[in-house]
Amino acid sequence: MGKFKKGEKHMPVEERRVTRMQATGDSNKKKLYALIIFIFSFLLYSNTLSHEYALDDDVIFKENRFVQQGFGGIKDIFSHGFLYGFNQRNNQSYRPLVSTVFAIEHAIFGADPFVGHLVNVLLYALTCVLLFFMLLKMFRNYGLLVPLLITLLYAAHPLHTEVVANIKGRDDMLTLLFMIITLYFLFDYIRKSSVIYLAMSVVSYFACLLTKENAVAII
Repeated sequence: MGKFKKGEKHMPVEERRVTRMQATGDSNKKKLYALIIFIFSFLLYSNTLSHEYALDDDVIFKENRFVQQGFGGIKDIFSHGFLYGFNQRNNQSYRPLVSTVFAIEHAIFGADPFVGHLVNVLLYALTCVLLFFMLLKMFRNYGLLVPLLITLLYAAHPLHTEVVANIKGRDDMLTLLFMIITLYFLFDYIRKSSVIYLAMSVVSYFACLLTKENAVAII
């Protein structure tokens, strides 16, 4: 026999069956909505896949010698400022994680703008899906529709165009992604009081800080 879930032990058999069916139905809806969000977000920016490098892409990718070194440049990325590999000046912000992502991308795929834009669009779609699941925890008593509508509105907002269409904007996307993961596990910690969730939240926030300095705002 299966184990009882919390609150089910003293329920009548039929009520337990209905409760489990509702939970299964909600789970399937969440997966469907997550898929809709991913496809919707991806299609919105799929037109950028044919774009070339632009704006600051030379600074952080094409002409950044640490990034161009691929895996061999990661040590220097973590020991210097964000733009040192481009201008040999250590007077900029410290964003080693995003530069490491660019270095790994270059090591595997070389300088291919299609790959850079594809990664950006996939990251954006994934971030929107994670936002949906985080909002489900934030708005637990509002059903599935409210988080879904908020996420779709966020995904379609034109404010994000520069970040997604510009490969350099990956630092902003990764920062938000780690912020969302931080809050996701923080909500779990508040509800379940498990140190594991708190530790995962802290690790995600540390990654957030290594991606872009505006992560401080999450405090």
